[in-house]
Amino acid sequence: MLGRRIENRLMALQVHMEGQLRVLRNILETRIEHRKIADRINKAVFQKIGSRYFYVEKKNKESWYSAADRCRQLGGHLATIQDEWEMDNVFSGVQPGSYWVDIYSLGGDEGPYFSSLSGKEVKYFKWGIDLPKFDHNHCVNNGD
Repeated sequence: MLGRRIENRLMALQVHMEGQLRVLRNILETRIEHRKIADRINKAVFQKIGSRYFYVEKKNKESWYSAADRCRQLGGHLATIQDEWEMDNVFSGVQPGSYWVDIYSLGGDEGPYFSSLSGKEVKYFKWGIDLPKFDHNHCVNNGD
């Protein structure tokens, strides 16, 4: 009877450890993929801010779709701003204006808003004062 309880506990621990191992493998695979993507980025045109690289187009005005395509041509993607610190630092050195970010809504003007890169709902965005939150395509631009 004691042997059976020990065996059951060991099996439960094994199942738990296998689950933890899967989580760690997923994290490792994600980090490896991010590293591969980072290695493909043309760093000559990107600026490192924090642990990520950003490119801000200062001359050409483009649609959200054209901007997303241009980013892919450069080896990147439209930025999904992670938090207030990143927002302040990415846009602090640029001229006032509107800049596309990787947020869109298929649900109309009220959202929800998603990242085109991850397909997940975005956790952070901040609207400029008295600026439109969307255009007719329900894409978001960060107006400063």
